[in-house]
Amino acid sequence: MSSVLRNRATPQSVLRVVSRFSDSEEAKEAVEHTLWTWSRMDGQQAFESALEYNYQLVPQNIRLRQWAAMDPHGVLEEVSSISTTLRGTATTEAISRIAINSPTEAIRIARNLDTQTLRLAARDEIVNRWSSIDAKSAFEWLLDDGLSDI
Repeated sequence: MSSVLRNRATPQSVLRVVSRFSDSEEAKEAVEHTLWTWSRMDGQQAFESALEYNYQLVPQNIRLRQWAAMDPHGVLEEVSSISTTLRGTATTEAISRIAINSPTEAIRIARNLDTQTLRLAARDEIVNRWSSIDAKSAFEWLLDDGLSDI
């Protein structure tokens, strides 16, 4: 195994090696650490690889949140390729991350979401993130607008 890590230490090869550890707890911890580290370098690739290899040791929504934390716009661009069961999580998590730095951009994106359920979830995430930075503005927006066309 060490020759694999020495000669070709790609994230994929490390993931393959650590997932085969004989101790399942060590394997789980090593896979989680590898995916987390990889997601900080390339969240989309880490997420897709985890799905491709069907790593069930780390829940998919955690990997998705890691990707959204690093590249929320990338998640939104690829949301149609994400399984339908995770699309809502992907969308709201990405909008939540965008709202940290740009609540107005997050609002613009949320207005264009397909379903009322997604728009409501996005609104809640926007208010949650925005209020931690500027509670007064978040509250005023919620009262005045708050995606009133929901």
